[in-house]
Amino acid sequence: MFPLLNYGNAQQQETYINKLITGRLIGGHAITEFRQAPDLTALAMTAVQTGEGFLLNGQKRYITNTPIADMLVVYARLDNKLSASSCIVTIKEPTFMILPKYPAVSATMGDVILENALIPHSRQLAKPVPAT
Repeated sequence: MFPLLNYGNAQQQETYINKLITGRLIGGHAITEFRQAPDLTALAMTAVQTGEGFLLNGQKRYITNTPIADMLVVYARLDNKLSASSCIVTIKEPTFMILPKYPAVSATMGDVILENALIPHSRQLAKPVPAT
């Protein structure tokens, strides 16, 4: 919820915040990837800007709530540069795949694979921020 509160526009906040607070939607925060620590300067997942939105490609690992989530805030490297961007991705995206969950005592976790997932520009959070 914090990325939406801090970086979401009014429409995004209106669409998601109340539903997340009341439990009508379950969200997650997808940064961690297969081969590295959660480091925004080394993201392997890419977001390529197109006329219709962003094409997301890559995998995320150990993402809390993934097996039960309705939406995730997903972080990716924008246009193959050291610039991180985040988008709201829903489980209804046609190329959104969840791998089997991990056994966990405290929270449900899973992996996410996105293959040419077209996310509309309207679901980008804020503007891309160069990684430092």
